Amino acid sequence: MATHLSSSSTTQDVDVSRFFVTAIIVSHNGAAWLPEVISSLSSQTRRINRIIAVDTGSTDASPKLLRAAGITYIAAEPDIGYGDAIEIALEHSPKLRDPADAANECIWLIHDD
Repeated sequence: MATHLSSSSTTQDVDVSRFFVTAIIVSHNGAAWLPEVISSLSSQTRRINRIIAVDTGSTDASPKLLRAAGITYIAAEPDIGYGDAIEIALEHSPKLRDPADAANECIWLIHDD
């Protein structure tokens, strides 16, 4: 599938299938929103290659929902911020073996609400 991207002076077609897409969800007591987030991620027309969730100390059903969806789950300290949670996800993310995939990885940052 190709999409049409344009810039200020040139236009080019880009094959989006060549990108490796990693979605990172930062969650904190997001059980009310996670079913919709998970459903939206799984129904994208462009398949997401991997999903990683970092939970920042939820006391609701968020961890259970993320695990049940088969999402890579990382429990983090409850007092960390959004940026620190993203850093944890990236540090725990398996490295891509193919240099072409690594060069074409797109990171999609998502908050649970």
